[in-house]
Amino acid sequence: MSDIIHYPILTALFTLVSFVAMIWLIINARGVARLFAKRTNDLEPGPAPRGVTASARAVWIAIVLFVLGGFGAFLMLFLSGERQEIDAIDGRATLGAPYIPPAG
Repeated sequence: MSDIIHYPILTALFTLVSFVAMIWLIINARGVARLFAKRTNDLEPGPAPRGVTASARAVWIAIVLFVLGGFGAFLMLFLSGERQEIDAIDGRATLGAPYIPPAG
């Protein structure tokens, strides 16, 4: 398996991690609001049923996974694009050239 095969798989994996973390953060928006709520801003968690709140640790883990998943996906896209450009340049230089027999 060449390295070029791994880039789409890793990109999809990082994207999936980022999307799952984003969905979890949206579902647990009260926990995010509680984490960032201060007396000076307008962000305030709403009322929640008993026992349906996310811990601050879980919110931070989801935020870190969301950010790292996004950065990882962009990194894999960048690396795969760079590799494809190198392959395209190499292929373009040899495929269209006419055959010239060696002198001698």
